[in-house]
Amino acid sequence: MGDCNAQKLRVEFVNLLRRQIEALELDAFVGLTDAEQHEYDGRQARIRDLEERIEKTSDQPLIPAAADKAPHYR
Repeated sequence: MGDCNAQKLRVEFVNLLRRQIEALELDAFVGLTDAEQHEYDGRQARIRDLEERIEKTSDQPLIPAAADKAPHYR
């Protein structure tokens, strides 16, 4: 059951991130209305909450550090 709940949290997290990207694109071209900015801020708060909740239930960070992804050259 815990895995199912964690998966639901991750799905919501990804969906919110997609909506944030759409809002940022809109803002770059035409700007956001006050209502759109308010929605953006609300989603951002929810994203932070979800990130904390997901990381508490997992032994791995939700978003790996960039250094962990960097290629290693010899």
